[in-house]
Amino acid sequence: MVRFLRDPGAMCNPSPSLLLLGLLLPASLEVPLAQQEVSQQVSPGQEHPSRERILILEDGRALRSRARCQAGVWEVHTKQGWSPVTSPVLRQRLESDALLEARALARSLKGASAADARRVEYLAWLYRQGLVAEACRALARSLEEHPDELRLLKLVSQMNLSLVLKDSLASGSPEWQRAAVSHGARGDALERELAARALIALRDRPGFDALLKSLQRNSSSAVRRFGLFLERRRSGGEAWRVFSRVALLDPSERVRHEAALGMKILGDARVLGPAISAMNSKYPAVRRNAAAAMGAMGYPAAVEPLITRLAALSGGAGPRSNISVLTQRAVLFDFDVEVAAGASIADPQIVPVTEGVVLDVRVLSSSTITVTEAAAVRGSLAQLTDGVKRTALGWQKWWKANQAEWAMEQHLPKPADKD
Repeated sequence: MVRFLRDPGAMCNPSPSLLLLGLLLPASLEVPLAQQEVSQQVSPGQEHPSRERILILEDGRALRSRARCQAGVWEVHTKQGWSPVTSPVLRQRLESDALLEARALARSLKGASAADARRVEYLAWLYRQGLVAEACRALARSLEEHPDELRLLKLVSQMNLSLVLKDSLASGSPEWQRAAVSHGARGDALERELAARALIALRDRPGFDALLKSLQRNSSSAVRRFGLFLERRRSGGEAWRVFSRVALLDPSERVRHEAALGMKILGDARVLGPAISAMNSKYPAVRRNAAAAMGAMGYPAAVEPLITRLAALSGGAGPRSNISVLTQRAVLFDFDVEVAAGASIADPQIVPVTEGVVLDVRVLSSSTITVTEAAAVRGSLAQLTDGVKRTALGWQKWWKANQAEWAMEQHLPKPADKD
């Protein structure tokens, strides 16, 4: 659970759990702080009754608490009673008004992508208003959907957020590392980003590579996923061979997806090679994983191999033939009387009796893995193209109309010219 500092009293008694210390509001978010919300600047001598308010202070802090102003002195209510605010108050606003405006702005952005510039600015606006908890929750949701969006990552830096663990843990110690990994593996997307940044600061220390390997081999899928995320943030996709192996073979879908994102940020479609080869694997699960990974990587060059595989899956019916479903019984009759009259020994007669039906059918071979493989192929095609879900026949028609634009050779790096 993420907790936020709300009042000066909390500064003296930090929670032992994770804290996001992000209450300094830098002017770099959009416009200088002094130019924001001029209509809400505090007038000297003006009094304000006790209400839930957000105070923006001269030192950059945002205090969100029950506050009042008497005789020109601002006070906030803590567990110990009313305490004066030591830094001059630049702006103040009723918390209810800020929340009401935030909801109205959110409604106006309904349907906008999490990476849309307007939504990113909305997150920055929440932060500037002192709605830090709301800004961080919304930012976590956006990062979950677009973990590598540069505007979102820049906003994390501008919001001056950092991961702070218990004071009893020495920074960089094995205990501190375990606590950071725990938050990164089990927290939301914002905690994961902050934990990765804190751990990457240790990348030059001995043992960091061993830590990464241990995370990626952990029995917990959440820890393995965070280990890959940490590798991605450190190497920027240079460890694509590790990502490629995990994307095809790890039993966890979320871990495989994280590995595929590691190959996406490399920006080179040639990393598709192992996944394309895996489409011919004798193991159906590996073929399914390869199809899903190709969609997550986001390279247009993957469309043609996926179309080819879908055509192969769609043509799996056998030739038409007849199937007989019969039951055969042997019936023992007495010997033939006329024959037996002239013989000393009469043989009994064995007559086969057959009953059943003959069906004119077409033999089909199907399995759950084959069905999920086809679904993975269709899903990746939609993800890579126009987002429209189609049947196998629909994709065949689409390919006939768009083959020239989406041919694989159109999207592979051009070989360097020879002198």
